[in-house]
Amino acid sequence: MSLSTHSLSVTFGTASDPPVLDGVDFELEAGRFDMIVGANGAGKSTLLRSMAGLLIPQRGKVSLDGRDLRQLPLAERARHIGFLPQEVSPAFTYSVAEAVALGARVAGLGHWFDHGLAGAAARAVDQALDQVDALALRDRRLDELSGGERRRVLIASVLAQQPRYLLLDEPAAMLDLQHQSELFGLLHHLAGEGLGVCCVTHDWNLAVGFADRLTVLHQSNILASGPPAELLTAEILNAVFGDHFALLQHPDGRPVVVPK
Repeated sequence: MSLSTHSLSVTFGTASDPPVLDGVDFELEAGRFDMIVGANGAGKSTLLRSMAGLLIPQRGKVSLDGRDLRQLPLAERARHIGFLPQEVSPAFTYSVAEAVALGARVAGLGHWFDHGLAGAAARAVDQALDQVDALALRDRRLDELSGGERRRVLIASVLAQQPRYLLLDEPAAMLDLQHQSELFGLLHHLAGEGLGVCCVTHDWNLAVGFADRLTVLHQSNILASGPPAELLTAEILNAVFGDHFALLQHPDGRPVVVPK
């Protein structure tokens, strides 16, 4: 069971423009926590959006459990794939519970009644908010929240969808250190329960601390992929960023990257 790309190539603009992704083969397996890193413009968000079915590739395809994603109905994709982009600007001033309930509705867990949420939808909303330490925000409105609080609520809305594959673009953006650690601990736990989880991140140290597999994008393709601690090397850092970072050793033995 996997969500995978096959020789995926994506170009923006005209056919003569250089590809953002060029022949990328990537597989997210159920039960694994993957993180994707790379410099700005490497194609990280484009890869995630392609896996969510939001971009049409020039070449190659995306497969969901062996089936061509483009041939599946949108409703079926939404039941299996949860996606949170890097930037989300809600168009309406939903309450927190209403915003998270949108994910529950995608999962087919019920609908709004005149007196509010009920049944499975209400339970899914409360569970998702509790998972991201945001249950106390349930009755607040999105436009009243801080950036970090809103981010946690948006992550909860994707969790309430109860997908089998979870795609998150910079989910730790605007979160404080405690909530970053708690979020990635939760994602690692969800992968251990059988979910396929894939995050784009700029924080290589978080990836080494929590991910099962790290994939480094560079110059439109995959430079390296494997166990995070094995990929955080001076050679790979120099290839991606030049000679601007140094590696230290954490007390538990894993490598840590710091600016020089």
